[in-house]
Order: sequence, then structure tokens, then C-alpha cells
Amino acid sequence: MRQLKMIKHFLTKQFLRFFLVGITSAFINYLSRIVINYWTSFVLAIILSYLIGMITAFLLNKIFVFPYSKQNLTLQIRNFCIVNTLNLFFVIAMSLLLRKAFALIGMNFYPADLAHLIALGFLTFSSFLIYKFFAFK
Repeated sequence: MRQLKMIKHFLTKQFLRFFLVGITSAFINYLSRIVINYWTSFVLAIILSYLIGMITAFLLNKIFVFPYSKQNLTLQIRNFCIVNTLNLFFVIAMSLLLRKAFALIGMNFYPADLAHLIALGFLTFSSFLIYKFFAFK
């Protein structure tokens, strides 16, 4: 019964808006990582592009997904940053592990790009619930 209650959160217009915002901010994150990676290491490029994507995600989520949050703006920003700082470590770890796994199996078709995209996409569902019930409560 509890799982059905949890699933209903993903069958809403709010989740659809969150998903579209997520695609937009992930796309900006991904493209900025490619550009930044020309001048820095893979990990530093992930960190810097993640910050760009995070700012994009906060602004778009605040405007389009959670405009009626009752928390004050400072608390929203703090909670959003906490969640995304934890997510950043996950994205770095998963990107590095996947890139190494792709190398081990001989996959050489943009392994860093694919690893980064998979890591970003993996967070979609958990992030929605955390934002809904914590960051933008």
C-alpha cells in the first residue's frame, strides 16, 4: 500500500514539470561539462558543470515545479544545496565507475559522456521526492 502511495507522486503534472526541468538542467550540465572538460580534468569539469546545472535546476524548479513552497527562500536554497552536494558525490562516483567499466569491456564510444549522462539520469526519481518533501517543502 505504501508503494502505491509513493508511486502516485510520479503520476502528476508536477512530476512531469519536474522531469522537463530535470532534462533541461541536465542538458545544460552535460553540455557545460563537455566545454569545461577542454580546459580541466574530467572530475573538475563534472564539479563545475554540476554547479551550473544546479543553479539552473534551482531556478527552474522554484518557478515551474514548486512555486507555492511555504518555506522561506533561504531555507529552500540551503536544503537544495544540501541535497545536491550529496548528489554531486554520487554523480562523480558513478561517472568514474561507469567510465572504468566501459573501458574494461572495451566500449570506446564516448565512455565519459555516456557515464556522465547515466549518472545524471539515475537521480531523477529520488531527487523529485527529496525536493518535494525536503528542499521545497
